[in-house]
Amino acid sequence: MSWDLEHESWICRRRTPPADLPKVDRPRGSPKAPAGPPSLTAARRPQQHGFQLLDLMLTCLLVAFLAVSGLPFLRDLSLQQKQVAACDLFVSTLSQARSLAIFRNLPVEVLVEPPGRFASSARFEGEPIVWRLLPEPVVFQQFPRRSVTFHPRGTAAPGGTFVLSTGRGGFKIVVAVSGRIRWSRLR
Repeated sequence: MSWDLEHESWICRRRTPPADLPKVDRPRGSPKAPAGPPSLTAARRPQQHGFQLLDLMLTCLLVAFLAVSGLPFLRDLSLQQKQVAACDLFVSTLSQARSLAIFRNLPVEVLVEPPGRFASSARFEGEPIVWRLLPEPVVFQQFPRRSVTFHPRGTAAPGGTFVLSTGRGGFKIVVAVSGRIRWSRLR
């Protein structure tokens, strides 16, 4: 290549082949070789079907790494869901007790068993106790010593605070003397 001063561009000049290369004579009338690159079909490798062992091993290693790194997150998510389910169960028990007290014009009592794994559904005086089991790791960490009783006007006596927990956070459920039920998440 050289620089053309007149046209201000590069000029590519073809060199002549070296004289020491042997000259190949073609018979007259034979077709010329294609001007492009040599045919790919002649030098093609045999087609491969499937995966190589290395591909499979790397894929399995990647899947195993992702599964192991995601397990703690899934375990925490499962615990949170169990806490939410236990809170919903107990709040619905309290709400049901208050509604029944107002509807039937009778006092309704909600009990918590002392170990803290069971809560009774709403119960009238003289009715048998029906216990509801909380999900496995969730227990009552705190509950009033006396059972909460809802009266026909919707009020509660003695009121109190219940704490549901798995050891990692939990829920605080407050029953006010007015009968109002509130809950909040503990950190």
